[in-house]
Formats: sequence, structure tokens, C-alpha cells
Amino acid sequence: NGGWGVAVDSFYNISADLMTSGACGAYAARRSSLTTITPNEWHHIVAVMKTDTSVGANNNITLYIDGVLNQDTLTTG
Repeated sequence: NGGWGVAVDSFYNISADLMTSGACGAYAARRSSLTTITPNEWHHIVAVMKTDTSVGANNNITLYIDGVLNQDTLTTG
């Protein structure tokens, strides 16, 4: 059963993940931020996730930080 998550790493990069439904811990798609966030400040983070259960390559994540598109290359599993 798939799922999703949004996280901040130790370098203050944001990542958004779509998990596969069959493999434990496997990613269907992952998108990281292009830039870092400033620590100890409030931020508005939005991850728009498009899923396609029949064609995994059609999965997509769009990442916004503080209202601005902020994303690096999409990685698909």
C-alpha cells in the first residue's frame, strides 16, 4: 500500500516522495528542492503529486516553497 511523505534533511533541503504499493520502502517518484530553506523560520511547503497506477513513469511531483516553484530533477523508481 503506497503512501507519500515530505521531509527536511540535515542540509535543509526539502524532499517529497511517492511510495510504491508493493515494495516496502521503494520510491515510485522523488523530488527534492533546488535550494535550501532557512532554518528556524516558518515556511509554506506544497507538494502536488500526480499518480498513475498503470504507468509508473507518469508519476510526477511538483514542489513549491513559500509560494515559488522550487524543484530539482524528478527521480522515478
